[in-house]
Amino acid sequence: DCPQLLHHGRHWYLLYLQRNTRYRMAPSPSGPFLRPPIRNLGTLYASAGSRPAFDGKRWVSFPFITRLNGEADGGDWNYGGPLAVPRHLGFLRDGTITEKPVAEMLSAIRALRDPGDPAEGARVAAGSWQTGQQRATCLTPGGGTLFLPALPADYYLEFDAILRSKDSDFHLLLRTTPDHLRGYQLALHPRTAQVSLRPISTWDIDRVLVSRAATIPVGRAFTIRVFLSGSILEVFLDDRASLTARLYDRREGLTACEFRDAPGTIENLSWRELDRCPS
Repeated sequence: DCPQLLHHGRHWYLLYLQRNTRYRMAPSPSGPFLRPPIRNLGTLYASAGSRPAFDGKRWVSFPFITRLNGEADGGDWNYGGPLAVPRHLGFLRDGTITEKPVAEMLSAIRALRDPGDPAEGARVAAGSWQTGQQRATCLTPGGGTLFLPALPADYYLEFDAILRSKDSDFHLLLRTTPDHLRGYQLALHPRTAQVSLRPISTWDIDRVLVSRAATIPVGRAFTIRVFLSGSILEVFLDDRASLTARLYDRREGLTACEFRDAPGTIENLSWRELDRCPS
């Protein structure tokens, strides 16, 4: 569905819809069009992103965010919803297409009132941590959990994460209860190159709500940008990949960072309060 053919650098790209927004690339408009290693742009809930616009300097896509029936995390897919964060599409030399928020949106958000360093006043829930000056380092070999100071229900959060081992995980916990028994877990797995989102529950057996393939680097900082507003969650990873989801069942709660099975660091922490997006 909704195909668009565009040319950039050495490649021709065919963008189209098949559940997700997907693309293929070719040396000429007549093909052959080959599948890239990671074929999806975004996740299912960011729909209809296959027809980007060109402003003379860059390609920008404007997907909408799908609603779910019953406004429930497990609801069926329902066509239509508000526009997502506009994506500036990048084109790497090997033909890979990347996604990042447009610079104008980030500039507008950063111009909002700065509420201060979120590393100050963070609460350690597990492990040993050093915090301060927009930075938090987990020192425990097995990892640890750090709750950030109470953020509003709707916010933009950005930070750089550094994982120390390919066989470790990084979790961003969203809208969690103080006892860590309810909420959502965004999990980054370097070894499997997967990002997944699922609810947190007492028995920890809930189904994954959404997942995607994404390269998670180890030993260097990579940027995580989080837009959380109402039921809408948009995450951008290292200005390369995005993940979009609906969080209907929990609209408020705490935010925490968690390393599993190795130490790690988060730095350059900053956030801004956002207005609640209508569902």
